[in-house]
Amino acid sequence: MRLQIAVLMVLSAVSLQVQADTVPVNISGFTYTPSTLNVLTTDVVSFAASGFHPLRIDALNLNCTNNCQVSFPNPGSFIFFCTNHGSGAGTGMFGRVNVEEGFRNGFE
Repeated sequence: MRLQIAVLMVLSAVSLQVQADTVPVNISGFTYTPSTLNVLTTDVVSFAASGFHPLRIDALNLNCTNNCQVSFPNPGSFIFFCTNHGSGAGTGMFGRVNVEEGFRNGFE
């Protein structure tokens, strides 16, 4: 019994720190690099976008004409595309973000 209490006290003293990664998506000509990425729900995706290559993510109802930071709070597969040179149907200048539930962790 004393050992169980000691273990609980040690575990309660350790704080869990959630760490998110920022994943860049750049534009190279008329393609996104990378065009497919796998992230966790705690990660942030940093999209390159411009007036010439405006970004759209239909599932999030998001339009972006300047570089933007996007979080995906729910798991799933999300298509992003340039509204001038691609489509939400996955043609032309587009890419996909696959999001899994989870977080990156470390201990303080």
